[in-house]
Amino acid sequence: MTRIIKAFVVLLLGCVWLYSVAAADSPQWYYSYEEALKTAARQGKPVMAFFYTTWCVWCRKLDEVAYADRSVINASRDFVCLRVDADRNREIAYGYGAARLPAIFFLDPSGRLIWREFGYREPDFLAGRMREVLAFFRKSRATEPYIKKAFEEAGRGRMDEAVSILSGAITAYPDDPRLYAARSSLYRYKKDLNAALDDLDRSLSLNPSDDGVLTMRGMVYYEKRDLPTALEDYKKAISINRWNYEAYNGRGLIYLEQNDLDSAIKNFNTTLLINPRHANAYFHRGIAYLKKGVLDKAISDFDMAIAINPNMMNAYSNRASACMHAGLYDKAWDDVRFIESRGYSLNSSFMDELKRLSGRER
Repeated sequence: MTRIIKAFVVLLLGCVWLYSVAAADSPQWYYSYEEALKTAARQGKPVMAFFYTTWCVWCRKLDEVAYADRSVINASRDFVCLRVDADRNREIAYGYGAARLPAIFFLDPSGRLIWREFGYREPDFLAGRMREVLAFFRKSRATEPYIKKAFEEAGRGRMDEAVSILSGAITAYPDDPRLYAARSSLYRYKKDLNAALDDLDRSLSLNPSDDGVLTMRGMVYYEKRDLPTALEDYKKAISINRWNYEAYNGRGLIYLEQNDLDSAIKNFNTTLLINPRHANAYFHRGIAYLKKGVLDKAISDFDMAIAINPNMMNAYSNRASACMHAGLYDKAWDDVRFIESRGYSLNSSFMDELKRLSGRER
């Protein structure tokens, strides 16, 4: 059930520049991501997050031209305005996919993405976009309670009631792409993959640049065993947001299944470069190394997967296999005993081989 709920991450010069920005006539900036979200939640406003670096020429032009323009300043009063130095806050920048700078991301108070803009924007364009985002945000606040209530029902196991809540919301607000994406997560859990795809298609027709929804659709195509279409969706998602680690992970899974082990490892490497806490990427990269016979790297990856998620039983069983093939029989038996203590068992052929190679029963 958690899976569903989660189905919808030049110092001196910089100081001089930030001082000049703060002193100029400009939006009222926050410099703390957490504080900006708290303020947005308290005031019921969306967030305009400006991702920049001190060396970015077009970032500076945004400050000198667009953010100094009266129409943008006036529009900014309806937002909580946040500056994020992408060099100093790489985890936040990577999490949102701020792959090109400057980047302006509009977020709701919970930090979810509403809209993104990459590159320099003229003042009239930016002010117009801010008004559009504000109108969408105000409308979407009417649908947020439906999504929250639906997932509360889903968390209680009442899936039909959850779907019904979102269906009613879609009837009332048919142009909100988030409602379709949310309902698709419920259909996916119910194994109604065709209905899930229909909702994801509808969501993308309303917001074609949502790389998160493209990734979700890739996952559904993967479950339907339509691997070429899944690959295409992951590729599109990455072209929109090259920091979308779930898209790399999904693509790695397909390559792993196709036994293209080098391509799989490359994609898992990228996943882990962006999100070093991705237990599944460590686990599946470990599987790829195990298939290649690179046992030390396989064991290391299974170690990392277990450190992040100690309940990942598949990581213990595959680590036992890797240790057995590496001649580390004591460690293999340790994993076997742990798995059995949790009420699971390994297949008889593996156990017979481990007994034979280690020369003992336990």
